[in-house]
Amino acid sequence: MKILAERPEIALVVTDRVFTQKEGEWLIYSMKKEQVLSSIPVIVLGEYSGIKNIYKLLAVGVAAFVPKPFFDSYFKEYVRRYVSK
Repeated sequence: MKILAERPEIALVVTDRVFTQKEGEWLIYSMKKEQVLSSIPVIVLGEYSGIKNIYKLLAVGVAAFVPKPFFDSYFKEYVRRYVSK
């Protein structure tokens, strides 16, 4: 969150669903609360953990969920899609 606040030019956030000490969902909820950050698209990488969990992320405002392991070409296409808007 600190980096996002300091770098207004960031156009896309890619996060893991689970990372040290926090959940990726914490980052997403925190970004959506901040007007300046809420419009930045977020791509979440993670282990497939069921359709309910993925739906929950999408309902919060995640642009895409990419299950691990993933193909580079698919990931690059998502990045292109959301950065070029």
